[in-house]
Amino acid sequence: MTQKAAVKPFPVDDAVVLRQVCRTVVALAVRVAALEAALRGVPGVKARVAAVERQLRAGSPTAPERKAAAAPRPTPEALLQSLPPAVLGLVVEEAARHAIAPRELMSRSHAPPFAAARRAAMARAVAAGIGTCRVGRLFDRDPSTVSEACQKHAAHLAAGGGG
Repeated sequence: MTQKAAVKPFPVDDAVVLRQVCRTVVALAVRVAALEAALRGVPGVKARVAAVERQLRAGSPTAPERKAAAAPRPTPEALLQSLPPAVLGLVVEEAARHAIAPRELMSRSHAPPFAAARRAAMARAVAAGIGTCRVGRLFDRDPSTVSEACQKHAAHLAAGGGG
């Protein structure tokens, strides 16, 4: 059984490190003092600094808190009610073709039958002349998602998949 030689750390003089840290702290303190002196005469700076300090003490909201404060997503039923008649017709046709309910097509589900029907409906809406941004708003999706849906639907059709 062979033993590996222990790796020895690079020898560092603690006094050298401490001197470097002290130099850095002093340099930063000098810069802060210079900034404070320069900003002293600027109107409104004290109030802004106080506001920032209060915000820092209170803590900024976390991602889940920001998400909770955001507007809730519309329900599939609300999305269906807001669709123009031409797009609603496409949604109903694609839902029937895929044997799902129109509300399932408009849902946030990633299940393959729902996603395939949604892709087809979005692609048909774009093919009908509605822009990707508008289709995205109608389906509560990002325009890049609509573009990707069009590409995937076109690839599906090219591979011999049903219309």
